[in-house]
Amino acid sequence: MRAAAFSNIDRLVLAGTTYLIAYAVIAWRFGMLDPSEKQRLLSLGRRGATRSTDPRTCHVA
Repeated sequence: MRAAAFSNIDRLVLAGTTYLIAYAVIAWRFGMLDPSEKQRLLSLGRRGATRSTDPRTCHVA
């Protein structure tokens, strides 16, 4: 029998990500964001989705 499927850090990351997504959906859906804030979130999402994981091209800001 496996002792634990996820470590504590895995659970923390999962809980934080879930909270962030739920908060963003609620804020978006109930009009808590103005159009410029929505545009900023969309641009961050697109930029994050296209970010390379190749160590030769990744740069730490």
